[in-house]
Amino acid sequence: MPTIRIRYAKMAGLRFTSHLDVARTLRRALNRAKIPVAYSQGHVPRPKISLGIPLALGHTSTAEYADFEMTIALSPQRVVERLNKAMPEGLEVLHARRLHAGEPSLSSQISEMAYEVTIPVDEPEISEHLGKLDTVRAAIDTFSARDQVQISRERKGKVQRFDLKEYVAGLTASSADGANELRLVVSVSEKGYPRPEEILCNVFGVSERELMYCSIERTEVKFRGQEK
Repeated sequence: MPTIRIRYAKMAGLRFTSHLDVARTLRRALNRAKIPVAYSQGHVPRPKISLGIPLALGHTSTAEYADFEMTIALSPQRVVERLNKAMPEGLEVLHARRLHAGEPSLSSQISEMAYEVTIPVDEPEISEHLGKLDTVRAAIDTFSARDQVQISRERKGKVQRFDLKEYVAGLTASSADGANELRLVVSVSEKGYPRPEEILCNVFGVSERELMYCSIERTEVKFRGQEK
């Protein structure tokens, strides 16, 4: 059966909508758009839809992905047009393509994710060191010069450890429109990947309170062996 991969955006109005709620919204939009999605066999048939790596609550994105099988072939352009008419405000399909037979699952193909972080320098809660571009760039230089930057997190009673040097594939800073802007490129492995907040806290010393004023947007996803 033909499979379509869509790239869609999750905008600011839905930044606090969970991954599961977005998945439910997408399923409802597919139904309203009369996209002929295939269903699994068994006592409880389920639509054959798979989503990419979950977006953290509070983040926005222009690089969310979903795959779904169809019982009848529709052109990618037609899928985009139908879905966008059925999508709620805050979700928009940007692109669609038909997958080749035998392509691996969506999540297993993702090798890197890029994020843009905006730090408002005129916000009183933002500390002086984050408000100065030179200081932010100096923190990047310090990180680059280190051999290891170990972090740990606890999940379901188990401690996960990451060396940020192995996972941060790109880190740059610039300034525009009263804000410092960071671009983070994070590698994805079978063990997982560090969250942007963990990079901000451990490389730049961003506090939990300051994180509330930073906007984080996923802007790109790179697939193994494919173009973005």
